[in-house]
Amino acid sequence: MSAYVYEFAKSTISRALGSNLPNVSFTVGEQQPLSAQYSSYWAIHKGSKKDDNSPVTVFIFDCARHRDKITLAKNALKRSRTIRHPDVLRFVDGAETDTQILIATEAVTPLSEQLNDLDPNLVAWGLYRMATVIKFLNVDCSMIHGNLQVGSIYTTKAGEWKLGGLDLLCSLKEDSPILINNSQLVPGLTRYGPPEVRTGSWATIRSNPIHAVDSWAFGCLIHELFNGPISGSIDPLDPPGKVPQSLVSAYRRLITADPKRRVTVETLLGPGKEYFNSNFIQVCLFMEQISLKDAHEKEAFLRKVNDSLDSFPSDFTKYKLLPALINALEYGSLTSTKSALPSILRIGSAHLSSEEYEQAVIPVLVRLFASTERGVRVSLCESLDLYVEHVSPKVINEKIFPYLAMGFTDTSPVIRELTVKAILSIVTKLTDRIINNDVLRYLAKLQTDEEPGIRANTTICLGKISKYLNDSTRKKVLIPAFTRALRDPFPPSRNAALLAISATLDYYDGQDIAIRIFPNVCPMMVDPERQIRVQALKTGEVLLRRAEKYANEMPEPVKAVENGAQAPSAGASQTSPSSDWAGWAVSALGASASKLSGSLSSSLPILGSTSKPPASATSPSEQPESAGARPSTDRASQDWRSASSMSMRTAESPVVANIIAPATAKDDSGWDDFDEWKDDELAVVPTSSKPLNGVTTSSPLRTPSPATLSSRLAYATPPPAPAKPSSNGKDSGWDDWGAGWDDNSNNVPAPTKSPVSPPSGLSTAEEGDWGSSGGAGSPVFSKSTAEKELERERRKQRMAELREQRKANKLGAKRI
Repeated sequence: MSAYVYEFAKSTISRALGSNLPNVSFTVGEQQPLSAQYSSYWAIHKGSKKDDNSPVTVFIFDCARHRDKITLAKNALKRSRTIRHPDVLRFVDGAETDTQILIATEAVTPLSEQLNDLDPNLVAWGLYRMATVIKFLNVDCSMIHGNLQVGSIYTTKAGEWKLGGLDLLCSLKEDSPILINNSQLVPGLTRYGPPEVRTGSWATIRSNPIHAVDSWAFGCLIHELFNGPISGSIDPLDPPGKVPQSLVSAYRRLITADPKRRVTVETLLGPGKEYFNSNFIQVCLFMEQISLKDAHEKEAFLRKVNDSLDSFPSDFTKYKLLPALINALEYGSLTSTKSALPSILRIGSAHLSSEEYEQAVIPVLVRLFASTERGVRVSLCESLDLYVEHVSPKVINEKIFPYLAMGFTDTSPVIRELTVKAILSIVTKLTDRIINNDVLRYLAKLQTDEEPGIRANTTICLGKISKYLNDSTRKKVLIPAFTRALRDPFPPSRNAALLAISATLDYYDGQDIAIRIFPNVCPMMVDPERQIRVQALKTGEVLLRRAEKYANEMPEPVKAVENGAQAPSAGASQTSPSSDWAGWAVSALGASASKLSGSLSSSLPILGSTSKPPASATSPSEQPESAGARPSTDRASQDWRSASSMSMRTAESPVVANIIAPATAKDDSGWDDFDEWKDDELAVVPTSSKPLNGVTTSSPLRTPSPATLSSRLAYATPPPAPAKPSSNGKDSGWDDWGAGWDDNSNNVPAPTKSPVSPPSGLSTAEEGDWGSSGGAGSPVFSKSTAEKELERERRKQRMAELREQRKANKLGAKRI
């Protein structure tokens, strides 16, 4: 209220006292210098509006210094207030005091200060606009400008030309036209005066066509723009100089000496004028009439804009074309956002600063994201890379992402896929909460999308944004997501999962690689698609190297071994890491076998020996090597080597390792807890030359070898007797192993209930003596018991041979 009272009081006092403080809505700033050749009695100052601080240009006339020209200044103020045309300086405010006349217009710069740096496109467009406004004054208003020259033209920030200098604007129908009475007061006007005026007076213009004066001045303007300032006057017979050839014909008709034959400037605007038929002018003209064009014409126009943007002047593109496109897009003049948005974003990225972009483009983008039209959303997502770098994280998180996230659940597959791709462009500006919660929740749903392409792109997206996830989220999300994608029936999804695993390998530890990832990658190595197989082999190779590195860095557990069995020393020569474990296994097995051998030798003879009893207290490894060594000794040495190799293979199996673990906890060696096996499975069965109930024995039965013991060590408890093979030839628990069992097992008769008396105090005997039914000192065994023991031993040996065969053929056994 106080401000209003102050302004009212100041205005009243100014009018009463004739003060130099006019009541205007603008402030006056510094003065703009003008070249001496185009000097004027108007001082040009920069200014700004008081209400919004927008820039203006202030023309100040000093009444004291130019008292003889007050009439011209007052006419200029009057015409500026009353003449409205897009190509005439836009009037903002004005005031008149006893000392000054002020005219405020839109912010402009004198064309005379830019003659050495004019863009050809802007010159052509400027001449076109000047011809348009002169035609408006001469034909539509029946008025004469009378002061058309370089010093009367001003340019905006966009480079567009505006007509000023309305000091002599008048109509010849007036009683005392100012053009006839005061034209001699305008500096330099004689250079632009037509021949009839120079030879006579300005009064002769009454008898000539109304356009004759301005048409001559327009010809002079063309000459001055292309050939430099006019020093004297133009001779119509002079050559056109640098005037463009496409403009020469019109130029000569404008400067005809006979005023009655002079053409109007309107003839320059007609069809077929090559000089004004450039793409730039066509674009400018289309923008002025865009609301009247149909959809097909708008599409053609936007294509032309996209193709010609690089050739347009920078200031025009920034200050004229961009605002026009934004205005047309927001208010519906451009229905095709897909075609208009790229042009807007290209202009904004190339010509606007960060502050200008935020003020001009960002509000438009936010309003477009709120639109429910799918075509708008498609354009925004496809063009995201063009503007995301100019958008602040706050705007993206608070104003753009909530609308963008709606695309994850859109019913259109195109929108869902584009939304997934858009996340990669904005992920660097999203908050941790949005990335680790909202985004992952949407991606988890899309990984089961009905569209295979969306599933594949979701996996790719997750792999690329993994570096922005926190550690706990990565551990919970990445492996389940990628292993799920490995089972996708769509080949690109499986390939994307393999590539994502390779790209995110640094986020997994050795256990995850060996237990959770590698087993899922292995089936891909035999995928029906060649591309998947190749990538799976590459990924598997990388995973294997990582797992090997992790295994080598793992600390070795220190285990105490009973009965004097020791692990190999650090200084011992080893060929491979597995040989350390194998040597330890053989030592422990040797200790067990020694105890077992000692207990058996005290009561049993060596099967297949001669009349002399063996030294039962000696273990197989301690028997001397000689040419006369017994066959049983050779077989034992082979069994030890078999046990060593089998022990190494058994240790490499995580399943066997888990089974052995309880025995290790009970006993340090892990190899001596076999008491429950001795009474049953290690019973000695005498040999006989006769078949037992149809079962033929090709070799005498022997005490189980260390290899047999080693194969049994893979199980912590004695395995039950093998079940009868099923009809399909496979056992229910050992699918891949049952087919190799001996078919003769089905023919073994059920054992009888006759008791078994263990032999005692036996002397050495030949093979045939074990099968006799009588004779002194011959032990009596039930045949049914012998058959049972024989068949059990044959089966176990057969299983051990099958294991060795499968491992040699690199065939995988199913999980036990």
